[in-house]
Amino acid sequence: MQSPRDSFIELEDLYLKQKPSSYNERIQQLKSLENAILNYRTAIRSALKQDLLKSEFEADTTEIFMVLSEIRHAINNLHHWMRAQHVETPLTLAGTSSYILYEPKGLILIIAPWNYPFALCISPLIYAIAAGNFVIVKPSEHTRKTSQVVSELLYSVFKNKEVKVIEGDAETASAITKLPFHHIFFTGSVEVGKKVLRAAADNLVQVTLELGGKSPTIIDSSFDLNIAAKRIAFAKFINAGQTCIAPDFVLIHKSKLDQFCKLFSYHIDLLLENKGLECDHYVRILNQHHFDRLVQLFNTQDSTEALVYDKVKLMIKPIAIPITDWNHPLMKTEIFGPILPLLTFDDESELFSNLSKMDRPLNLYVFSEHQGFINNVMKKTRSGGVTINECLLNYCNNYLPFGGDQHSGMGKTHGQFGFNLFSHQRAITKQSFLPSVANMFTPPYSKMKVRIKNFLIKYF
Repeated sequence: MQSPRDSFIELEDLYLKQKPSSYNERIQQLKSLENAILNYRTAIRSALKQDLLKSEFEADTTEIFMVLSEIRHAINNLHHWMRAQHVETPLTLAGTSSYILYEPKGLILIIAPWNYPFALCISPLIYAIAAGNFVIVKPSEHTRKTSQVVSELLYSVFKNKEVKVIEGDAETASAITKLPFHHIFFTGSVEVGKKVLRAAADNLVQVTLELGGKSPTIIDSSFDLNIAAKRIAFAKFINAGQTCIAPDFVLIHKSKLDQFCKLFSYHIDLLLENKGLECDHYVRILNQHHFDRLVQLFNTQDSTEALVYDKVKLMIKPIAIPITDWNHPLMKTEIFGPILPLLTFDDESELFSNLSKMDRPLNLYVFSEHQGFINNVMKKTRSGGVTINECLLNYCNNYLPFGGDQHSGMGKTHGQFGFNLFSHQRAITKQSFLPSVANMFTPPYSKMKVRIKNFLIKYF
């Protein structure tokens, strides 16, 4: 197996020898990737089942379909994305034309997480390819079966080795982030994201961080509580809450607390088909370490409610838990699991005062029938994205930018935003046959040039 450095050198050498790929070549790469995913569908399902106990239906919808939709969106729009963008030229530069060229950045590193090990590995790759780059992909070492399938799939598509796969542990990831890529795309925790950023700084490498944070869910008293509970329950059920944009905690009017708890539990039972942890389409917690962390977090609260779990299967039933203190241990860290703390509020000022003290989350959810309340939430909070009266859906729209803000990440991806992310936007100015306006600013500085200069300063 090649070392990270040797893999980088080999890819760099290949990149320098080849001219940037054409529109037709990129389209062919994307179509080949699409076909390979369809051909490997059974293997992908099997790998996700072994790694996370993910059901066939959930593997298809949350991993395979999501990626295929992004590929098809890129294929349908790439011609438009690649086209030089002509921009306005100010009157003071009369005689020139200006436009932007979208060129490949060059060598890209993608470090993928374990929670959606296929989708979050392939998704950024789509846009890196569409922009004409060469890529090294580092899948998660925690989902080895899926990583193996990803490697086999990508090498079947990119036979010229413009895409390479490096498997390995955290030490491998640390070593590869120190290499002089042109862009690093990392998805994972805040702590590891900071390490990636520090390593990249030595080579002034551009970095995109897809992190997470504590995404709040605000329920206004005007909204149908049963509908809210149903939608939030599903968002905590899917992938056992191991989703970067999953609702991390709920803020609800104190008069609605007890009713919400009952409705949440009711809808979780329906999602589990009243089979509890024997349900065959509910995923497990990644490993023993994460399982123990979640159980310990739950045990920090004093509720009489019991956590339902299976130590052998590493499964935890989703549960909503009322807490009374914003300084509670459940509010100190991203939960990343099926535990949902509930906090109450009496009025909006109390609500926004507490939210303003928190780091900006990846997403924010608000359930309300009052547009005035929604507008107030939008004005007084900050987050990577906002979803109103639903959960998770903002990730699914390829026409929207996806990404965090400060502690929840930096940089935006999906659709054209993903293409732009992996493209160098080269500014071009072209002078026509007319005399250049720059001549007016070269010595000798005549009285006429002084008058023109003063006129421009005053009016332009």
